[in-house]
Amino acid sequence: SCGYISRPLVRWLLKQDFAVGFLRFASCATKPIETYATIMLIAPFWPLRLFAVLGLVGFHIGIGLVMRLNDIPFINMSVLLLFMPSKFWNWLEDYCSPLLPPRCRAAFLSMQHRWCSLLRKHLPP
Repeated sequence: SCGYISRPLVRWLLKQDFAVGFLRFASCATKPIETYATIMLIAPFWPLRLFAVLGLVGFHIGIGLVMRLNDIPFINMSVLLLFMPSKFWNWLEDYCSPLLPPRCRAAFLSMQHRWCSLLRKHLPP
């Protein structure tokens, strides 16, 4: 069986009556989630991309909780950050910037300026 990759949480869940139905549903929903969320990642509308990224991050968190896959879920979630819409990053900057100490805020703005100038220099107009 697959006992060598399952985590203790799965063994506990399989003993619970309420969780067996959920695990069956999650197992059947895996293929549609992977298919439709992947298509939604390239959608031109930012709410669809945000929904797809959040759905896939939740999907990978769920897989990471029940299976021993080492770093794979974390790597996949890191790559999904590339698909986050710019509105999310702008909101995050506006929300988090006042919370940072002035020294960290200055370092962040300096790093942001360097990245932008590097990208402008190396990317075609």
